[in-house]
Order: sequence, then C-alpha cells, then structure tokens
Amino acid sequence: SLKIAEKFTDYIFTASGDSFKLKSKKVQVTGHGIDTKLFLPKSINKDIDLITVGRITSSKNLFALVDILEEIRKADDVALTIVGVGVTSEEKEYEAKLKSYVKEKKLSQFVHFLGRVEQVNLPDILNRARVFVTTAKNGSLDKAILEPMACGLPVVSMAKGSTSLPLGANQVTTKAEFATQTHKVLESKDFMIQDYVEYINTNHSLQSLVPNINETYAS
Repeated sequence: SLKIAEKFTDYIFTASGDSFKLKSKKVQVTGHGIDTKLFLPKSINKDIDLITVGRITSSKNLFALVDILEEIRKADDVALTIVGVGVTSEEKEYEAKLKSYVKEKKLSQFVHFLGRVEQVNLPDILNRARVFVTTAKNGSLDKAILEPMACGLPVVSMAKGSTSLPLGANQVTTKAEFATQTHKVLESKDFMIQDYVEYINTNHSLQSLVPNINETYAS
C-alpha cells in the first residue's frame, strides 16, 4: 500500500499538494512539467470561442458545461469545442449520452466534438481559442488546465483542483457564476494573459521540473 511504500522512500515527488493525499515530510511538490517550448502563445486567428480538453468522462462534468453554454448564449453568440473522446466502454456510453443531450438542448450547431487530437497539434488548437473552460469534478490539479495557461488563454474553472492557481474571479463554484464570468471574459476581449504564461514557466514547466528534482537529490 501507499503507506508502506512511503516508509521505504527518501522522497515523494508530486505534481501538486492536492495530488498526493498521504501526509508525509518526504513529499516534494515539483509542478506538472508542462513542455513550455511546445505550449506557448502563438499569433493565430481566434476562430474557436470556448474550448475544453480531455477524455470524455463523467468526472469532466460535461453535461453541466452544456447547460452553462446554453446560459452564456443568452448574451453571447458563441460555440463550445470539446477536444477528446471516451476511451472505455463506460466513457463511450457517456459520450453518446452527452451528444444526445446536446441534441435535446438544440445546441448541435454550437457544440463541436473535435475528437482525438495528437499532443503535438494541441497547442495550435488551444491558441485558436478565446477561453478555456472546465467543469471537471476531480479534486487534483489537471494538466489540461495548465497547458492552455501556458498558451496565455483565459481559464474559467469550476474544478476544485484549480483553486491553487491564480485564476482570481475566474475560479467559480456555481453554473450561474460560470456563465457570468465567462461572459465578462468574452466582453473584455482580453484573450492573452501573460501572467499565466509566466506562472506556468516558473511553477509547472518541464524546464524547471528536472532541475528541481536534481536539486532535491543533491541537497
């Protein structure tokens, strides 16, 4: 078990404090290791309104995101692009139900399922987007949020795992808040946040991860 393994290790490296639940003095928070030479701001035409990325699973809470899109569209003529697919049979069933739900809501022309995207192509797609959105229910910090931040995208999140990030008012707790805050971001037209880029470079970049681990072993 994890408790037994902890006793036989010198250090425990974890991407974030929330990612490792066992309390131990051996824990070293290293950051996620985002390749900031790949994920970086680019001058690309912003032809995607809202984007979310990740496996299509119930933990992503995507039905809630569809509800939020419906609310946002009362004020903004926007569409949502979903990058990712369901992998397991359970996830594929969830994806099918999600697509049916989109049809029921009469939002088919405003929700685009992009499917699987190779990692090397993801930065260009992210840079085409105005706002990254997530309603994920998982409690740990997800790199799917950090990658758009590395590209400078505004992020609106309802995920508990992102509460440690400098999102400010863009970290929300309800669907109503989510819709309101996303509208504010769209209205501001500030779709490039340099502070996010610098935060990721300092705290979650691959370029800083390896030296941090080496420094721990050298101490």
